[in-house]
Amino acid sequence: MTTDTLPLRVIPLGGLGEIGRNMMLYEYGDDMIAVDVGVMFPDAEHLGVDLIIPDLTYVKEHAHRLRAIFLTHGHEDHIGGVPFLLREVTAPIYCLQLTRGLVQVKLKEHRLADQAEIHVVEPGDIVDAGVFSVEFFSVSHSIPDSAGVIIDTPVGAVVHTGDFKIDHTPVMGQHTDLARLADVGEDGALLLCADSTYAEIEGYTPSEQRVAETLERAIGDAEGRVIVTTFASLISRVQAVIDAATLPADWVMAAIVGAAGVAGADYPDRPIRLIISSAAGGSPDVVSRILAIELVKQMGQQIVIDNRPGAAQTIGTEMVVHANPDGYTIGYANVVTLAINKALLPKSQQTYDPDKDLVLVGQFLSTYNLLGVTNGFAVKTVQELIDYAKKNPGKLTNASAGNGTTGHLGGELFKIMTGTQIVHVPYKGSPQGIADLISGQVQLMFDNLTSISPHVRSGKIRGIGVSSLKRSPIFPEIPTIAESGVPGYETNAWGGLVVPVGTPRAVVTKLNAEVNKALQTSTVKERYAAIQAEPVGGTPEAFAAYVKQETVKWADVVKKSGAKLD
Repeated sequence: MTTDTLPLRVIPLGGLGEIGRNMMLYEYGDDMIAVDVGVMFPDAEHLGVDLIIPDLTYVKEHAHRLRAIFLTHGHEDHIGGVPFLLREVTAPIYCLQLTRGLVQVKLKEHRLADQAEIHVVEPGDIVDAGVFSVEFFSVSHSIPDSAGVIIDTPVGAVVHTGDFKIDHTPVMGQHTDLARLADVGEDGALLLCADSTYAEIEGYTPSEQRVAETLERAIGDAEGRVIVTTFASLISRVQAVIDAATLPADWVMAAIVGAAGVAGADYPDRPIRLIISSAAGGSPDVVSRILAIELVKQMGQQIVIDNRPGAAQTIGTEMVVHANPDGYTIGYANVVTLAINKALLPKSQQTYDPDKDLVLVGQFLSTYNLLGVTNGFAVKTVQELIDYAKKNPGKLTNASAGNGTTGHLGGELFKIMTGTQIVHVPYKGSPQGIADLISGQVQLMFDNLTSISPHVRSGKIRGIGVSSLKRSPIFPEIPTIAESGVPGYETNAWGGLVVPVGTPRAVVTKLNAEVNKALQTSTVKERYAAIQAEPVGGTPEAFAAYVKQETVKWADVVKKSGAKLD
């Protein structure tokens, strides 16, 4: 692509159409930057060859024009050639923390550590290099501290992904920043340089979380030694193996100690596993983590968050049901898993009975939903949305955090009360639905205030209505849906802690007391208030009575709306 005078030159020195030695030059006028400097490992035909590096001839000839080197992550095929390049040129290096550490080791081996200028950045940081402005953004990959770069050039934006995966449930918690990519796409990108080995193969690669589940089954069922091979840099896989290997020991310990032992005064004396049946970053995850941080302080033991989304939140809940009832596996349960699923799921898909298989510890929050629309959608009020939907039946799409959520049924209730036809699009969690809402893939979304409110504040999503009967204190300018032409419309989301049936009463009592104590702290109150979540608290019995009430309510909504799993 060119302007009136100068072209942007994109020069692949390696990695294009091959696996390894990734290195790309971007050149405009007298300014040049490099993204990654990797190596390739030789095949059997390359006898006597240890490494294959990019052809650095052009860089050496124009060394005075090289403004900076940007590294996306710490794998050899992206950083292994750095020492060979720095023997020929001098330029600052920009990368994330772990990548810096791995590069420093290499430079030390080549006796170049003293002459290297390495700057640590974080996702969101912007670096100016000549005419280029380079922004790092987070991506999900098999090694921590992975990033892509958005290169602002005089002729337009270039997106260079580095190695990435769109994994909505990454085991290390690092997501690909789809919202930022959506922003770039909306503004217009000149070029996308995407590293993706299997891009030409139809379909998708399962989440790394699936591998962890498989390892747990394989190692947990093994009677003897298990040998696992993996790349050393695949840290998440190594951790998954370690986690799986500890599970049998926990089961054996529980069997030895027995229920009486774990229910004693020393509970808890080891880390607790908190299973959340929703994706990381969604409302259940956010509110649970806020509470968990405070419980760790009070109880003096680590609480390990384990996100297990999918199947209308039944996967995670089922894991709690079948866990050892010793107090060391607890779960977040909500309106979906305790009330809605009984009416919405076919009997054949109801793999547990919340009344018989779970013990309620205590409710800890309640919140409302917000109706948001994508900025590219012209409507600005609920009434305008209703009018548009009636004129265009079946043409609008409504995202939700998943089947059976209050976002799903709240949307169904909205349709039945307004006489509109809107297509429901379920996601595995709020973050995924919100990302597509921001990018304009869907037009509207009913979602918990806790997860959608940051994007409304930033202006990425337009909020047009809240599902409470009173306006939200954090968005007083947004009217309620009830006052916007749908009188009586109200939905709320709530959640609490549960444990498997058989958990000693002393453990339940202890957990309930700790939850109530945490909810009274200023930290939890302030953080819940910031995301418009209301701390509830109370006894297990009060929680049980509320669940019963909500079960009747949502069964009626399912019946009247005709809601089904999409």
